[in-house]
Amino acid sequence: MRSFGRLLLALLVVAAVVVGTASANSPRTVNFELVFNAQPGGACDPGVLTCERVQVPTYGFAVTTFTPTGFAFGPGPNCFTGEGLVGITLESDGSTLVLATVAVVCTPGASGSSPGTLMPSQGEPFDADGTWSVVDGSGVFAGATGGGTLTAINGGHISVARYVGTIALP
Repeated sequence: MRSFGRLLLALLVVAAVVVGTASANSPRTVNFELVFNAQPGGACDPGVLTCERVQVPTYGFAVTTFTPTGFAFGPGPNCFTGEGLVGITLESDGSTLVLATVAVVCTPGASGSSPGTLMPSQGEPFDADGTWSVVDGSGVFAGATGGGTLTAINGGHISVARYVGTIALP
């Protein structure tokens, strides 16, 4: 009977180690939120529409950029569909995360066609709704996957974009 007890105890220890190892190697999902307050242009690199220092909850401060990659008129007379890449570089260790975004951007009334403006980012108001997905990552974000939704507003040369979703990390 004693040897059966030892065998059972040994099996339980092995089972605990296997379960613990599987849990440690399983992907973990984290809630992700980024609030991006930025002025278009400024000291950004050429081709980058906005760049700003932000705080990423759980990860600390980061430099973020938004680079447009696509544009199509519609849906609707005062709207366009825009695509872009959001780059996030953590100040603490240089880890990067790249998000692909697609959003429908609409201007109220005819403000998007006011004289002297080409895009809503040049000062006229707009609001946007869309989605984002992880396309690349390094450091703490290496192998990350996930996505979520985005909302944005602009007025008076200030844009505020909010990205909410989840990221799975290996």
